[in-house]
Amino acid sequence: MLAALSDLGGADDELISAAIGTPIDLADALDGVPLIARGADGWHVAHGLWRSAPGIALHPGERDHIRRCAVENLTQRGRHDEAFSLVQRAELWDAAPTVLRSACLAPDRLVPTHLRRWLADSPEPVRASTPGRLAVGIYSNFTSPAGAHGPLEEAWARATVEDDLEVEMAAIAHRAILAWWEQDLATATRVVPRVFELELTGHPLARAMGSIGRALLADLDGDDGTVVAELGGIEASVLDTVWEVCAGWLCGVAHLDLGDAAATQQIVDRLTSLGNPTMQHMVDGLQRRAWWRQGLVDEVMSDLPAVIADYERAATSYSRHLFFTVAAIFSAYVGDPATGRRYLDDALRSAPPSDDDRVSAIEATGTAALELAEGREVEAVATLRQAAGQWGLDQGQDRRAWRQVLALSYVLLPETRKHWDSLALRGYLRIARELAGAVVALRERQGDQRLLTLDVPSPGMVRAALPYPFAAELAVGLAAVGRSEGRVLLEALGPAGRAAVRAASTRAGSSEAKPARALLAAVPAPPPRPTYLAVLGPLEVWRDGFHGEEVVDQHLRRRRLHELVAFLVGHRRATRSAIIGALWPDLDERAAVNNLSVTLNHLLRVLEPWRDSGEPAYLLRLDGQTVQLVTGEHLHLDVDSFDEHSALAASAEADGTPSLALEHHLAVTDLYRDDLHADLPEAAWFALDREHYRARFVSAAVRAGHLLLTRGDIEPAEGLAHRALAVDEWAEEAYTVLVGAALARRDRSGANRLLVRCLDALSDLGVEPSPTTLQLHRRLHPT
Repeated sequence: MLAALSDLGGADDELISAAIGTPIDLADALDGVPLIARGADGWHVAHGLWRSAPGIALHPGERDHIRRCAVENLTQRGRHDEAFSLVQRAELWDAAPTVLRSACLAPDRLVPTHLRRWLADSPEPVRASTPGRLAVGIYSNFTSPAGAHGPLEEAWARATVEDDLEVEMAAIAHRAILAWWEQDLATATRVVPRVFELELTGHPLARAMGSIGRALLADLDGDDGTVVAELGGIEASVLDTVWEVCAGWLCGVAHLDLGDAAATQQIVDRLTSLGNPTMQHMVDGLQRRAWWRQGLVDEVMSDLPAVIADYERAATSYSRHLFFTVAAIFSAYVGDPATGRRYLDDALRSAPPSDDDRVSAIEATGTAALELAEGREVEAVATLRQAAGQWGLDQGQDRRAWRQVLALSYVLLPETRKHWDSLALRGYLRIARELAGAVVALRERQGDQRLLTLDVPSPGMVRAALPYPFAAELAVGLAAVGRSEGRVLLEALGPAGRAAVRAASTRAGSSEAKPARALLAAVPAPPPRPTYLAVLGPLEVWRDGFHGEEVVDQHLRRRRLHELVAFLVGHRRATRSAIIGALWPDLDERAAVNNLSVTLNHLLRVLEPWRDSGEPAYLLRLDGQTVQLVTGEHLHLDVDSFDEHSALAASAEADGTPSLALEHHLAVTDLYRDDLHADLPEAAWFALDREHYRARFVSAAVRAGHLLLTRGDIEPAEGLAHRALAVDEWAEEAYTVLVGAALARRDRSGANRLLVRCLDALSDLGVEPSPTTLQLHRRLHPT
């Protein structure tokens, strides 16, 4: 037993028992034997000295038998890398095909890097064996699919002759994956009939592949119900993760075609848990399609570039073709046709070869969506009509393309409405049809009554179901009949939707013009660029963040504009009378109202120079007698950042994380350029705020200075202390930072001078020194 353990390089009870042919408890058998390492998992390893110990050498025949039994045991247990290592070390190459066969039939435990090493280390007869050809084909499938055809075909043919059902099914499964990815119908016509034959044997993988075969045939016929039924009935853990992702993807898109995005989401969650990195792009693509059908448009568009990058890196040409076209449609729907064109161009470059020059249905729907987004509705109509004439509407696999853009064909092709109206649609598809019908009614000037009773979904669902020009038409119609959803929808549509409504408002003779103008006047447009107001110091205005692009405007030289900004920063929302009382208390009412109106107009020009005349402001809301400064994503104030970092610093101090606290204290000191509204004289209505920010700056600078000293950063600590004293000449703690910095430099005389200055300042105020200051005094004057 000890000789076998030494020769094998280690074993557990099961392995050593199989190798020797008798049950052995290693812990008991090796009790008291020195130079044995024992693992927590029951694995025992004998020191190398035992191999040279007299009396335990194995005879060659005995050693060969033990090693073969060990290889067999490791293979049966799925420990293929250990089994192959033993094969290689013992040169038992006739056993290598058995190890390869077992590994290839257990693909969930197959590591591509192991497979590469095994094949590289194997002699040619091993690679030429049937399991060897299967292994070469599977590895090529992982790394360079174009090279997998030949080996897999060889393995399939040989296994058929050798009546090895397991290997044949594995070869067929991997060959079918290639056919799937490459849309190779010729191979599919050979694979599917053989799969159906093998299914009669009752083999689990054959049954699963049979279900997939029937699902694929049903998909060709456009029968989503059968696709879902066949794929949903596959036994768990029968397919390897590659085929499970492929089957899950097909089942997921079939659910989408049935209008059931929630079922697709469940499939995505299951596929994600498989953790197959080589197929993750397909799962992520399916996730975005499901999110879109659930109205999560902004989330999809935010993630889209990263998902596209993953497809470019890992996907097959056919997968790229499909998803890039869908991405082009997404971009067109939200009003970004330039990006959509790039995606569609990439899709066309990845398109599978075709026997004719006709544009496929999915390419046609993507092109039409982009044409509409570019304002070329006539061309979009022609593109859709030609595709419907060539391929039919909502037929076979092309149904997926038509259902993705259901509203597009419903609105632009009147001849398609009878078909769509005849279907019992669910979920997203039903919503798309209802909304498209409302757009048609508006265009035919019969929309008022329909819009009054229309069940309007969330803005996200409207944006997912309707291209933005149609959604803009719907927003105008809803607002015209007094429904608030029109204003909410226009806000959600963003700049593209607003541009569409603006175009409608200027269209001569259009019945939409007047309600479009009214809607534009009711809904402020989000600014195209963020604005930053810096008021901790002289007033500064920047676009695209602090130190992005400074705004230079003659109105910024007006003191009254500075005062108005100061008042609104302190109050954010105020009445006109409150503003007048603070800024023009000595003027009569008429003059004061006029001054406020003029100053508000100046501030509006500074904040939103791009705003069209007649449209409401976004950042400065004027609602009757109320004036509101709207801060947040589009208008950021340095005082808000100051407050945020102050709160985060306090939280970090409470949590005992001084390094994080230091980051936030330093951010506070960076934001403080000077007194709040430094270019304005003291005024009662902001005096307390000015003092408030002074005190918090001094506190942050002093605390940051102490923390910097503890890590040896003397100069920046001194700089902060001097800044604190410039704001508050009696800031005792700032002196302690300077004294501490001098002591860190071993400058006792300098430290003493600073301490005397501090004590003199405190004496002038009649204030006793703090314990910290007294401790520094004792340190400098120990006697």
